[in-house]
Amino acid sequence: MVALTNTNRDHSDYWKKTFPEIFSLFEKIFESSEIGARKPEPESFRIVLDYLSLTPGEVLFLDDLKENVETAESMGIRSIQVRSFRQMKEDLEKII
Repeated sequence: MVALTNTNRDHSDYWKKTFPEIFSLFEKIFESSEIGARKPEPESFRIVLDYLSLTPGEVLFLDDLKENVETAESMGIRSIQVRSFRQMKEDLEKII
């Protein structure tokens, strides 16, 4: 499991210190300030796909912003727009 986030170094450092248990769940966190691309730019998704060595159809993307989900879907990435925990859980259960 990886994360793709639009953030800068200062915010990243703060969140990593404040919530280390959450960050430890991810194999890698792709920060826009490090990779030089931001969601919803297609390049940000390509960078993650390249790292994972997966095709778009092999990935599930979750995000709260409609425009990020739309870009991912336009690239063939199965996506869920998260509006609430309950809705996300229900949508995930439909996939599994």
